[in-house]
Amino acid sequence: MDAHFQEAARPRGNAISAGLVCLTALVCALALAYEFSPGFMSFDTLYQYRQAKGLAALNDAHPVIMVMLWRFFDSVSANTGTMLLFHQLLYWLTVALFALLAARRLAWRIALLLIIGFCPPLVITSLHIWKDVGMMCMLALACAALLGYLRYRHWGWLLLAALALFYAIAVRINGFIPGVFLMGFLAYAAVSRSRLPALKKTGVALLAVAALSLAYFQGIAALNANAEKSNGLGTLLVWDLAEISLARGEDVIPPYIPRVGTGELLQDLARVRVPDTNYPYWAVVWPFPPQEFQGRLLPDWLKVVAANPGIYLKHRSHLFLTMLGIGVPKIYYPYHPGIDGNEFGFRFNHISQQRAGSYFRAFDRLAATPFYKPWIYLLLCVATLALAWQRFRGARGSRDENLLAATVAVSGIANMASLFFLATAADYRYVIWTVFAGLLGGVMVAADMLRERRLGGVGAQAMPRRERGLA
Repeated sequence: MDAHFQEAARPRGNAISAGLVCLTALVCALALAYEFSPGFMSFDTLYQYRQAKGLAALNDAHPVIMVMLWRFFDSVSANTGTMLLFHQLLYWLTVALFALLAARRLAWRIALLLIIGFCPPLVITSLHIWKDVGMMCMLALACAALLGYLRYRHWGWLLLAALALFYAIAVRINGFIPGVFLMGFLAYAAVSRSRLPALKKTGVALLAVAALSLAYFQGIAALNANAEKSNGLGTLLVWDLAEISLARGEDVIPPYIPRVGTGELLQDLARVRVPDTNYPYWAVVWPFPPQEFQGRLLPDWLKVVAANPGIYLKHRSHLFLTMLGIGVPKIYYPYHPGIDGNEFGFRFNHISQQRAGSYFRAFDRLAATPFYKPWIYLLLCVATLALAWQRFRGARGSRDENLLAATVAVSGIANMASLFFLATAADYRYVIWTVFAGLLGGVMVAADMLRERRLGGVGAQAMPRRERGLA
């Protein structure tokens, strides 16, 4: 076969390869959406659905953007599984896009699709109708889009990344913490090819991150304009205050926090206490202070924590280690077991209770394996960061792709680190982006290393675009 024919055949081969990967992803998405329709639904899910149906008032404790999306799905289809179908398509096609960009050969692409796609914590979480699913998928889509920009240098990839990041943050405000690092890379990518001096490039990139952040929050404020304002911070701060009260044997909760228990406060708190989550306390103290006292809660919390730093750090450390899966017999709340009782008649459409029970037992067994240990994925993020940064500084492989891998790893580390202070429970879903980031970042730096090895040390920057990706 002559060189001309090889070059002519390559685009056709790539199109067939991409088609097979996308078809495999589509089959996985449709199969899971059908099998588990309408998706796992917790109290939060059902409350969100009530908002979508106009049966409950909008409030900013639940993402308005998800309510609007669910309303749209309900308006075009009576099928109760449309939101699960959306999540499955988003999840699998995002993983497929990443596999297509990270790998060159069909076998590698299919392997990446199936290994990442069927990673137990990711795929089981994707079966839930939770805002966390939208956040993790959109952050992953932003990563894939940024990798696409490095491959093809088309502005459409940056636009896709920007839109994905907006949804990730709008659907879960905590998404801003990992998202801001991806925004930073987006800004870097946008200015990196300009002729500006390095210092001016840095300044422009920082201004772009600030402008993008402002635009995002203005957009979220516009979405929430007709939603009731909630003081969600109270669920975190009052929990900390309740833990300090029990440890001290003294009520340090401000008097303007409503007491709803019927007995002695400390006894009631001790009776309902679950150290890994906050909500049992709300049967004793209500975490939402009256409007006129809302501005006082944070300063009062700071005073109590400053006077009791050891107790506070012990409480938060226990929660953080539980979330990491360190020193605990099993992961806390790795998935929601089915569909809560509801007035809508939601139940699994295609599986019996017996079959659902079989799935739950299998999920429980998986949750007891190393696949579900968040500390492993956190270590993977740290290792990816160290290796990618070393390669970036040493000008080995593709500097930009190593920088992107490092950025994705940092986003996963930042997500996990923020939970030490911000988590209101040890729920596994809160760490899900760290799991995803560890896998995506690790694959990116491994792909760059394998590519460099295949090329005998030739930098990827000098390669034709068609040659980039895993061997």
